[in-house]
Amino acid sequence: MMPPSRILWGSDSSTAEGVYGATELTRRCLAEVLTEKVAAGNLCEEDALRIGRQILRDNALQLFPQLKERLWKHKSPSATRYSCHALDINGPGGKFSRFAA
Repeated sequence: MMPPSRILWGSDSSTAEGVYGATELTRRCLAEVLTEKVAAGNLCEEDALRIGRQILRDNALQLFPQLKERLWKHKSPSATRYSCHALDINGPGGKFSRFAA
């Protein structure tokens, strides 16, 4: 089995719309799989959230540390209120809905 620290999300789309669509689909698929694992008792909620953060964000930042300085949320303190790194498991406001920033 591949450890979650070895998986990361990326897109080669040339448009913002393409990146957004691919990212949204990936988030939904990942949330569905992790929800199933939690419901089956194979993962606890904390581990599922950590895995989601790793795949969608943290692993890429570890592999490419120079990207951390370019993140928009580091440019102003108020920007963190609008973080788009949410892992939504079970739909909006669902049991496992958490921010993954």
